[in-house]
Amino acid sequence: MKNKGFTLVELLAVIVIIGLVALVAVPAVNRNITESRIELEKIQVQTIELAGKKWASENYNELDLEYLNTTSVTIKMLQDLDYLTKDKIKHPNPVSDDKKYFDDNSCVIILYNFDTKQYEYNYESDTSKCKDGYYYKKENDEWVKKIDYGKKKVSIATTLIGENKENIVASGDGLYEEEDKYVYRGNVTNNNIIIKDKMFRIISIDKNTKSLKVISNSGNNNIAWGSLAFNSRDNNVMNKLIELASGESFDDSYINKNVKWNIGSISSTDYSIENVISSEKASQINMNVGIISLGEYMDASLDTDCRNGDLTKCSKKNYLSTDITDVGITDAWTLTTNNSSVAVISNGNGITWESDLINELHYVYNTMNIKNAEYKTKEINGKIYIEYN
Repeated sequence: MKNKGFTLVELLAVIVIIGLVALVAVPAVNRNITESRIELEKIQVQTIELAGKKWASENYNELDLEYLNTTSVTIKMLQDLDYLTKDKIKHPNPVSDDKKYFDDNSCVIILYNFDTKQYEYNYESDTSKCKDGYYYKKENDEWVKKIDYGKKKVSIATTLIGENKENIVASGDGLYEEEDKYVYRGNVTNNNIIIKDKMFRIISIDKNTKSLKVISNSGNNNIAWGSLAFNSRDNNVMNKLIELASGESFDDSYINKNVKWNIGSISSTDYSIENVISSEKASQINMNVGIISLGEYMDASLDTDCRNGDLTKCSKKNYLSTDITDVGITDAWTLTTNNSSVAVISNGNGITWESDLINELHYVYNTMNIKNAEYKTKEINGKIYIEYN
């Protein structure tokens, strides 16, 4: 019996089947290879970013602690400092033959996210972007911090305090240094700031975050303390009240949310500034927007009698008073209570106590903690003001 071979039709059928299988299988295999390379690239990038994060955690003071300027560290620097292996890092998904390895001068850009209040670590392959903020250059076997001063962002806080605290005063009108903040006192004129086309005054600067506590230059709507459950001083109630009084909604993008506000009551007749501030700190709530406290108003005054407890003198030597400027605070509620009364800033009479919380009406001056920002100015009628952007 003769062996029977494949007919031409059968061979063609096999070839067609193989071709069809190839049409399905080869793209799938190629796709899997491509996806694997992309996934491996992501892992490589994550490894580089983690190395940058580790460097940042061990060199925190090298970052811009005012969160305005980025800090970049190159692969070469991370390898040199043993945060990465010193071998060239092969690129699993090169776009061309000359891109087979990650560029030694590509970098991790470290940027502070104001919304999450955390640093972000992002790999950047475009080396031209690795010198937009602070960067490092090796000189005499040392990595030296550099910045293009034409690109450097300088903050409002640093400008007001001074790079070396040269603007801080120990006496007279000006900015004073306290344990946890810098405070304006006396007849100061350089703490005006424009926010959304409205004028505010800077009360203080937080030492840690460099955030600015500001108060509106204009009062809003005469209202009773007891209206809208004002007496509760609850976050939501206070926010709604301030927005109702001012007729505006506050932009969350520049306001520090859930900031602690001192609302403790003063139980004694000792109104020295030390006792007032200590009593206020005994109770706190978190709010986005509020009003000034008695202690903050007193602390803006340089009058000795006021600081020793004579509240009638607190409008003296005080930039927040109409005694000094025609845009000072007048007839305004504060956050501070004393038994059944509330401290009110009186026009030219320092501080008085209001006991009728239902019928008597006083103004509300919006007070907020805003994020530190880049220093910019705006000229109005020949005067230069800080402009917040």
